[in-house]
This record gives sequence, structure tokens and C-alpha cells, in this order.
Amino acid sequence: MYEHPYLSHRANELELEQLERAIARRRFLEEHADQIVLRPESALRRTFRRMLGMAPRAPRAVAASDAAPSRTTPDAVTRRASSDAASGSRRTPVPCEAVPAR
Repeated sequence: MYEHPYLSHRANELELEQLERAIARRRFLEEHADQIVLRPESALRRTFRRMLGMAPRAPRAVAASDAAPSRTTPDAVTRRASSDAASGSRRTPVPCEAVPAR
């Protein structure tokens, strides 16, 4: 009839561990941004791109100035937004924020 407190405590612990892993993964990607290489488009992605009438994705070289600042700083977001607008990307230039635990 009632939920045992251990279950909710364990669920909270697992959510916090998952959040910590996501933060560590994001930090690693920010530190190694110059090593990230885009994968070639798959046949399914090419098909969807053609159906939506989007332009093909051109490989983009990452400059050292883009990789140095944090991705959530305002200047990095503006620089990324301007480079995405120039390349025809449809991404929104909004940085991802961590959601606080309940």
C-alpha cells in the first residue's frame, strides 16, 4: 500500500549518478572539442534530408578559438549561432542547462 523509502532513495541515487555521468561526458567533450569528427551521413539520414529538401551537411573544421571557451558562455553561444546561421544549420543556439534535482 505504501512505497518503501528505500525505493525512492535508490531512485534518487541512480538519477544523481546519471546526472554526474552526463556532466562528466559534457566536460570531456568540451575539453576535447578539437578531436571530434563528424560521422559520414547514413543512407537513412540522406533520405530524410532529401525528403525535407535540406542542403547536404558540409564537414566543418573546428578552429582552436571555437574549442577553447566553454560552450555555455554567452560569447561562445553567439559565435556558434553565427557560424551555424552561415552554414545553414537549423539548430537553435540555446545552450543546454543542467536540471536541478527535485
